[in-house]
Amino acid sequence: MKTGRWVVLVVAVGLLLLGLRVWLSPAVLSAPHGGGTALSSVAGLALLLLAYTLVARGLLRARRGESGPERSLALGRATLLGAILGGGALIAIAVGTLGDPESPVSLAVWGLVILAAPIGWGLAGLLATRAGGSWRLGLVAALWSGMVSALVGAVGEVASTLLALPRLVQHQLRNPDYLYWHQPDVQSYAIASALAVGMIGLLLVPVVAAIAGGIGSGISKAGAPVAQVATANQSVSDEPL
Repeated sequence: MKTGRWVVLVVAVGLLLLGLRVWLSPAVLSAPHGGGTALSSVAGLALLLLAYTLVARGLLRARRGESGPERSLALGRATLLGAILGGGALIAIAVGTLGDPESPVSLAVWGLVILAAPIGWGLAGLLATRAGGSWRLGLVAALWSGMVSALVGAVGEVASTLLALPRLVQHQLRNPDYLYWHQPDVQSYAIASALAVGMIGLLLVPVVAAIAGGIGSGISKAGAPVAQVATANQSVSDEPL
């Protein structure tokens, strides 16, 4: 499936960028980060990216199990919604990285992304359920949409360590967490922190997307009988007396 290939391509890009970052800064593998080591962020992100590939294959099998043009269209919309929301996360990452992450502009952009994301994933579930009539399909569509968003955001975090590392280092020098731990290698700390954010996103976003998708699918299923009754009443009223 084309959608599956795109997800695998995004994962491959993420792993390539992660490998490049480690190759350019091998000290990140042994540097301390908080109460642990930066290696945990690198390894955790890599494992989650690989896990996403396996989960994506499983979701695509579920997609084939419920074949139909309407369902394919609904899941295509879910992919598009996920990519758009992931693009919003990229904008928020860029604003926070190039500017001040604590500035009103950065906080406002992140606030919009955090508000729009669950709505978008819920909409993906609602549209899929409305197209295929299956609550399960709506849940899969929302989960898929969330995974796409999380992947785009995680790749953005990795890319920020390659494209704007000096800015990340400056931010960490004012970060209370970094000042608390007194880590000697601020560059490795900045890299590990960005990778940790991407890793957390990969973990949390599917959970939120599944919840939002379940709500959206439930709304669609609950609204279906009402729409059928309204249609039946309209048909009766249109009959000649």
